[in-house]
Amino acid sequence: LVDDTLHALQELARRHRERFRIPIVGIAGSNGKTTVKEWLYQMLSPTYAVVRTPRSYNSQIGVPMSVWQLNESHQIALFEAGISRYNEMQYLKDIIKPNIGIFTNIGSAHQINFSSLEEKIEEKLKLFTTCKTLICPKDDVFLYNIVKQWCKSREIKLISFKTEELSKELNIKFKDKASIENACLAYITALHLGIKEETLKQQVNNLSNIEMRLQLKEGLGEGIVLNDSYCFDLTSLEAA
Repeated sequence: LVDDTLHALQELARRHRERFRIPIVGIAGSNGKTTVKEWLYQMLSPTYAVVRTPRSYNSQIGVPMSVWQLNESHQIALFEAGISRYNEMQYLKDIIKPNIGIFTNIGSAHQINFSSLEEKIEEKLKLFTTCKTLICPKDDVFLYNIVKQWCKSREIKLISFKTEELSKELNIKFKDKASIENACLAYITALHLGIKEETLKQQVNNLSNIEMRLQLKEGLGEGIVLNDSYCFDLTSLEAA
């Protein structure tokens, strides 16, 4: 019997997480968290025993449910953290306690609940306070400069790349900007986690579509249906 069921659930998951000393990857950002997580899983799972966030269980309830899956057989964990307002990330950070971070991007989602874009970036960065390494693309100069300064002040190693340059080295079958950026993020993270470059370049070419995310289906009359129904914000609509 507890006074606050959500707090109790989160505290149980936090204590459970403290039992493990394996690479824990925390993923934050406005878009692309689930796609990066699933593609990273596709790259890592042939080599490691990987546990990951189910679907998009990245909320105040979803994160503890995800972390609760951790057991002694796992070698790497991939957990998403999603927030919609100020001061939510602290709770998710205490549960996940990642040692490797991925900041996918920053967009318009939930902006109404923040006073500025910078405030939203800083809220998402709270997830990475326990990290030794943070991975972030250079494409958005505003985001990158804030992340760079934040990492420097905390002596966190920043791994960064320009999507346009990196994608030229990789044979990515997807043509939209969002998918290319997500594939590059997964590639760089898998490389950091010890997967060989030659292996990864083959895997990048074989990445499969994530259900309900820019998923192409054959329609009637030789038409094509683009199923992106999982996402609901302007950035996702633009990518679609």
